[in-house]
Amino acid sequence: MEATNGSNKEKSLFELFLLIFIPTIITTSVYIFIGYLHNAIPSLLLFFICTLFILFPIELGIIIYASKKEYGRYSLKSAFSRQEKMSWLKISLYGIALFAISGIGYVAVAPLENYLLAPVANQLAQLTPEYFNWNNLEYLKQYSKDIIL
Repeated sequence: MEATNGSNKEKSLFELFLLIFIPTIITTSVYIFIGYLHNAIPSLLLFFICTLFILFPIELGIIIYASKKEYGRYSLKSAFSRQEKMSWLKISLYGIALFAISGIGYVAVAPLENYLLAPVANQLAQLTPEYFNWNNLEYLKQYSKDIIL
């Protein structure tokens, strides 16, 4: 339901896609660009660094800006508004139920996913440089133990 006043208007689907995909496209682009230029640190560590210093601040800024627009001050209130208070027992039960559902879904879908997407995954693996393969443990041996830890 869309509100009538300007400050509480719901975002359009296009605006939501922009808010979701622009920050991730920027983060992924920087990750790939730095990974191709300089591979002084493991690619997984580079991914976490890009996420910490690019994606997280952008997403936090979006939330803080939305709070400023909605409530007139910078805060995280818009991220947590309109949330009902729940007991710890209810939160725990929801968490356990969702964890169980995701496990069942993984077990049920994984074989089908492997069967359908194996050819695509093999093609992508051939095109992707070794630096970006997070499963290649032999490649990680070139880094010092201090960097890996």
